Amino acid sequence: MLNFTPYSVTRTLAIFEMSNLAEENYKKNI
Repeated sequence: MLNFTPYSVTRTLAIFEMSNLAEENYKKNI
């Protein structure tokens, strides 16, 4: 079971944002 505390949700969203930005920058550099 995952416990959805505001902290864990925010951290998870931040990780998604970071990976999306990194992927976009990677595609731009090609």
